[in-house]
Amino acid sequence: VQNEMLKLNDGIVVLSDNGELIKYNLIGTREWSTLTEANSKSSPASNGKLILLGNEKGELIAISTEDGDIKYRKKLSSNIEGDICIDGPNAYFGDNNGNLFSVTVAEGIINWRFNTKNKILVSPVYDESKIIVGNLAGDIFCVNKTDGKLIWKTSTNGVINTTPLLLTNFLIQPDFNKKVLFIDTQTGKIQKIYEFERRVKLSPVLYDGILYLGSDKGIINAYKTVSKD
Repeated sequence: VQNEMLKLNDGIVVLSDNGELIKYNLIGTREWSTLTEANSKSSPASNGKLILLGNEKGELIAISTEDGDIKYRKKLSSNIEGDICIDGPNAYFGDNNGNLFSVTVAEGIINWRFNTKNKILVSPVYDESKIIVGNLAGDIFCVNKTDGKLIWKTSTNGVINTTPLLLTNFLIQPDFNKKVLFIDTQTGKIQKIYEFERRVKLSPVLYDGILYLGSDKGIINAYKTVSKD
């Protein structure tokens, strides 16, 4: 298992590299496992009733959280390694061809597709009106959540392979080239760049006024944030 574990209300779900989805209850007993018969590097997501995952065949698979039954599997791409996120009735993810998808959770029907033209590995982040995602070419795209139309694009000249942290005014985006970018969410303009001695490969976390950034060699950097009234 190399992707993120998934926490449900009544247990934990893990997805192995060979595509086996396993649910454990909260005392560590295996409740069910489902063999999807395809390798997968995509981190799954759930709305509490269904678990969605992508695989190397380009399939989107929906599995019941209750018993592990496969509800549907649909081929949407050539390969899906991008992590999945769910917001209400819709799910969002990227594929190896650089496409950002919006699909319905219940049926796996495509709402829209936006081509970023380079491989997407990270999970998209979103607010009430927009979806933001980066690709391996270092480009970051902000698109309209409803119709997939481009709002802004920012080129970082780096490599985006870490899911960012989306705040009200800033997107905090790690760059594989030993940087962290602070990007204005309204315009896409890079407002500030922090440079590090090592690659920053963990998603940023903001907790209790402290911003945590993790880099190679197991180093955690903590920054106190200041609110401006």
